[in-house]
Amino acid sequence: MLCDRFKEFAHETELIGQERVAAVNDICDQLIAAGHSDAATIAEWKDGINEAWTDLLELIDTRTQALAASWELHKFFHDCKETLLRIHVRFIVLSFILTGCLVSVAGQSSFIEVIFVYSSETKSCTRQSTLKQADVLL
Repeated sequence: MLCDRFKEFAHETELIGQERVAAVNDICDQLIAAGHSDAATIAEWKDGINEAWTDLLELIDTRTQALAASWELHKFFHDCKETLLRIHVRFIVLSFILTGCLVSVAGQSSFIEVIFVYSSETKSCTRQSTLKQADVLL
């Protein structure tokens, strides 16, 4: 949401700002061409306005990149929290199941089935974790 709002702000600023800077440049050029007595000062101010406009555009670009990087970092930490929660829940469930399997009469067959199910779920979780790590490295 913040990234979208900033993109909208940046777009509006670039459109309106470009129009205004172009209008000021035209006025400056007209004054200089008309032989205004302060033509040198007008030219300096014109250059200063153009430099400030370029600096502003660079700042907007830098801020856009910083917001995108912050969003990626936030997403990474959220995905890590989610993965850790899944691992923690599976650990607790596995602990209860293993305790129940050891107590039950048909413990061996149930135990083997539970281990097989959790083995496949652990592989799935490992794949997701690896993909998230790969996303971060890119």
